[in-house]
Amino acid sequence: SETFYIGMPDTIPQFYNFDTEENYRTWRMLDNNNDYERWQRKLVDEKWSASFTASESDADDWLISVPLLLEKGKTYRIKFLAVCDFSFLTPSLEICLCKNGSDTDTIRLEELQIKDTNFKKKNVVAAVPETGPYSIGFHCNTTTLGAMISLTEIMIEEYTDYDLEAVSLDANLNPIATKEYVYTVQ
Repeated sequence: SETFYIGMPDTIPQFYNFDTEENYRTWRMLDNNNDYERWQRKLVDEKWSASFTASESDADDWLISVPLLLEKGKTYRIKFLAVCDFSFLTPSLEICLCKNGSDTDTIRLEELQIKDTNFKKKNVVAAVPETGPYSIGFHCNTTTLGAMISLTEIMIEEYTDYDLEAVSLDANLNPIATKEYVYTVQ
């Protein structure tokens, strides 16, 4: 939509999907190259998604969330499901944090090549230089004609990367000093 968000920023954690037209319309779409191709709400693999297709020209299009209140000194994880609708394409998707909902004042987080033809979970970690309102920005900036990307189930949460030490024990509860295990806590 061409509307701007007015009101207080959302707090963390937040979960967004596109199950209803109302949910979809809270997102801002920008068609920076004026080719009249923009993000649209579409049913993909039985999931309502924000989908983008670049059929006629290179893409330079944004999908921007409502503002979120992010704090300096904290780390955030943005999780979402993404799919490329055709196996012979590899569109590029840039994930950013947009200051005040702008596509010109951004923190570039990561650029992903979307190759999966089934929805796959993607994770991007973010931090901000100052406390304030930021929006999640998905920028389809690919030169792949026919690029088709769909996104859904977008979540942002506070994130802590733990480095934990533990002791491995045998059946008699004696430490096993020669064993080392790596665990990932999610």
